[in-house]
Amino acid sequence: RSKLIDHMAHIHNSVRESTTEYFERYRRYAYVTPKSFLSFITGYQDVYAKKVAYVEMLASNINTGLTKLVEAGDDVSKMKVELKEKEK
Repeated sequence: RSKLIDHMAHIHNSVRESTTEYFERYRRYAYVTPKSFLSFITGYQDVYAKKVAYVEMLASNINTGLTKLVEAGDDVSKMKVELKEKEK
């Protein structure tokens, strides 16, 4: 959590420094306000939530696949036993 807070502060400062470069290049001001910073955090939360949902979906798919592999292994074991009994 503290690393995330430090990262957000770093981004805020980087944007503030970029506004200085923007002014030097275009002679127009771009302000970094608390509202714009809160908008950035809201956007970050949206992206984070989407990524978490995507990773959870991938994990669910992997778990489903592993379950099916285990079931297939059990079925193959049963079939081997049945085949040995039929061969006798």
